[in-house]
This record gives sequence, C-alpha cells and structure tokens, in this order.
Amino acid sequence: MITISGFVVTLYSLIGLGLAAQGLRYLIASQFMHYHQDVIRERWGDLQPGERRLMLGLLKGFGAGMFCLGLTIVFVALGPAKWAPRSGFGWEIDHFVGYFVITLMFCLAWPRPLIVGGALVVFAASLEALQALTPDRSSYYMAAVYSAAGVLAAALITELFIRASRRFCSKQRIGA
Repeated sequence: MITISGFVVTLYSLIGLGLAAQGLRYLIASQFMHYHQDVIRERWGDLQPGERRLMLGLLKGFGAGMFCLGLTIVFVALGPAKWAPRSGFGWEIDHFVGYFVITLMFCLAWPRPLIVGGALVVFAASLEALQALTPDRSSYYMAAVYSAAGVLAAALITELFIRASRRFCSKQRIGA
C-alpha cells in the first residue's frame, strides 16, 4: 500500500521525469514542434535558414534547461528534505522563482499559458497541502500563495509575449 508521502514523492518524481523527457525530446529535435507552428503561424519549411538555426538553437537551449530542471526535481523529490537546494533568500523567493521557472518551461513546451497557469496553480496548492502529510515537511498556505504568484506571473508574461509577437508578425506581413 502506498502512503501519502510516497504519493507526493512519486508525483514530484513523475513531473521531474516528464520535464527531463520533454527536454530530451527538444535536445534531439531537428525542427520545432507542431504546437510551435500554431503559435508563429508558419511551417518549418517556410522559415529562412537563419530563422531555422535560431529556432533550433533556442529549442535545444530550452531542452537542456528542461532536462536539467527535471533531473533536479527528481533529485529533490527522492532526497531528504535537508538536501533540497535553497537559495539563501528565503522560502518565499524559492517558491516564487521555482514555480516561475517551471511555468516558463511548461509554457515553452506547450504555448497555452493560461491553461498551463491554471493547471499549475491547482498543482502547486495540492502539493503544498499534501506536504502536511509527510513526516519531514510541513504545509503552509502562504507557500501555496507564493507558488501560485510565481505561476501566474510567468503565465501572464508568456501570454503577453505571445500576443505581442502575433501582433508584431501580422503588422510585419501587412507592411511587406
């Protein structure tokens, strides 16, 4: 029978492995994904060679970051609470920045920031609540608030950039 703490560790590990797998997928990709095509509204074959190199470089860079972040999450999930990396700026900054970065990674993998943000806010609150059931961690509602704030900030900034790039690209095409 699985315990609640075992469930939390499993959940963290699955997310870490998912991020690592998506990062690896980006690292070995030879072109961008179909959902990236939906966002920029151009097919891979229609891009100029310089644009392809740039997109592939960004994809591989984000893939490396996602891969490393995923492995770090698995390490933190499976290791004791004392081994969890801390920034030294306080748990508030750790939660905000951690969820901000994770949300950006998810939004780069699936550019639907409002959906990703909503799902990650629920996820962050759920994980914080589940920590009350583990022996070496504690749950605190303000930690969930800081986590949700990091998710929302990243999701809204990503949505702003997506809308701005669409507007810029449409104006550029009209002027061309």
